[in-house]
Amino acid sequence: MGQKTSSFLDEPPISQSLTSYDREHMALYLRLLDSARDGAAWQEAVQVIFGLDPSHDPQRCRHVHDTHLARARWMTEQGYRELTRPRIDCPMPARHRSLPIVQLPPDGSVRNPSSSTST
Repeated sequence: MGQKTSSFLDEPPISQSLTSYDREHMALYLRLLDSARDGAAWQEAVQVIFGLDPSHDPQRCRHVHDTHLARARWMTEQGYRELTRPRIDCPMPARHRSLPIVQLPPDGSVRNPSSSTST
């Protein structure tokens, strides 16, 4: 019946900020946006993307499609901004914790230590 998404809710969580559900279903959102852009019928999209049979439960299928597409569109208008900001709840990877912190002088100039002469 198509490439089914592993797990999804009938309606994505409504929030003014990015949710873990949004992050986990980013590929699904992109596929929905692509199908809408290509002019695919919602019945085809819900069958291929969600693995649902629109002839069996058309009302539920339409709801699943429309609510996820609306959330995908929200992501393109507002939610994406959160993807460009560092996450506070995401600790710095261990490989970066050992890097030295470089302090620039107040004037912002960068000096190459190997080219400085000692006096």
